[in-house]
Amino acid sequence: MKSCKPQEYYVQTFDLTPHCPMYLSVHLFGEESFRRSELMVGLKNAYERHGVFELTELPDHLAVILKWNQLLNAEEWSELVSMGLLPMLPKMIAKLEKWNNPYALVLKAVQALLMEMEGTHV
Repeated sequence: MKSCKPQEYYVQTFDLTPHCPMYLSVHLFGEESFRRSELMVGLKNAYERHGVFELTELPDHLAVILKWNQLLNAEEWSELVSMGLLPMLPKMIAKLEKWNNPYALVLKAVQALLMEMEGTHV
């Protein structure tokens, strides 16, 4: 990736024709999947049950999930981590490492934290 400002680098990595989309369901199910829609509706409903009605991103965006994780009960959160986030993060990390993208390090830190919270090990 050419030299650019940090904001531009983020946008090039995750937003505009992204090398690595930040959406959980894309990595789990692909862009065109009914299961992707089901996951997003489930997350949106969970957020709304707790008074979060306005999101600036889709409900399966990694930043949204991490921001609002406390709204999910322990069982929902554990399921989302074990069946969604932990399978997704290695895929994202591998894509970013292929491009020598420093955001891989950030995602590795998120992965390590989630694994520690869940009591799992690599």
